[in-house]
Amino acid sequence: MDTHTLELLDFDKVRTLVAARAACSLGKTAAHRIEPSVDRGEIQNRLALTSEMVEALGAGLRPPFGGLHDVRHHVRRAQKGGVLEPEELAETVETLRAIGNLDQWIDRIGGQFPRLGGLRQGIGEFSGLVVAIEGCLDDRGKVLDTASRRLSALRREAGRVQERIQETLRRMLRSPDIRRALRFHNFTMVGHHYVLPVAKDHRSEIQALVLRTSASNETMYV
Repeated sequence: MDTHTLELLDFDKVRTLVAARAACSLGKTAAHRIEPSVDRGEIQNRLALTSEMVEALGAGLRPPFGGLHDVRHHVRRAQKGGVLEPEELAETVETLRAIGNLDQWIDRIGGQFPRLGGLRQGIGEFSGLVVAIEGCLDDRGKVLDTASRRLSALRREAGRVQERIQETLRRMLRSPDIRRALRFHNFTMVGHHYVLPVAKDHRSEIQALVLRTSASNETMYV
């Protein structure tokens, strides 16, 4: 099965057809890497496994692949001590839950389809990890205050700091000298920073760092 023979057989087109039917990116990658075998025993095993899958599908026993993501990058980063973002944790949980569903599906049909049942040993069961991560995330995939005592304390302190900053800004807005320099009498946000909208002609009256300028260049957010 040299490269020339595979080209004559349009084997790349076969890979593409298989990849198009894959349920997730991992399956698509695996499909594009498929190589024909010359080992008679392996060929027979593959055909038998395929026959079982066809029979299972014909009986309405479709494997649950919903929720699978390619989380290999997340796992490698976590193994190195890296911190995952909440969205990445949510993706990981969804994938682990999907793996659990697939594990249960294979367990149910394993008696009827032994070759498919043999695939279960390569899957794994992660319900404990799913419960642990889900206990730290809300329905929107955001980390809960209760995820740790330290996080809860930090967020309470951050809330108090935010309130002090806003109160300082409200006090500044009540100052006649500052109000005269503002284009609008309110504060807003630029990125993670609170800013005041200073009129261009009054920029020199307020000592502050300019974070953004309006499209008309008439307002400077400091």
